[in-house]
Amino acid sequence: AFIGAAAALLLAAPQPAEAAAGTPGGLAAAAWIAATAAAGLAGAFADSLLGATGQAMYRCRLCGSETERAAHCGSAAERVRGFAALNNDRVNLLSSLFAGVLAWAIGTLLF
Repeated sequence: AFIGAAAALLLAAPQPAEAAAGTPGGLAAAAWIAATAAAGLAGAFADSLLGATGQAMYRCRLCGSETERAAHCGSAAERVRGFAALNNDRVNLLSSLFAGVLAWAIGTLLF
């Protein structure tokens, strides 16, 4: 949703007259949209990769359910994989930071 909103804002932004005519200045908005989409997609992939490989997952000792929480059914759950410090909130933070840094790097290279 964020990427779509960013694309809509970029397309709605006033463009110079030569941009509207399809001259090279008009490529700036398309480049911004492509950079935003690429960084957002890379952030989504980073989130999936970190979540699947490093995020802590626990098994409830009482009901046997697999959960992201260290406690379930009112008691401590057993960690079955991942890093204890890497919970879902931290996975989201790291993938968002990755996407932001990538967007900045692409923007720096293009513009």
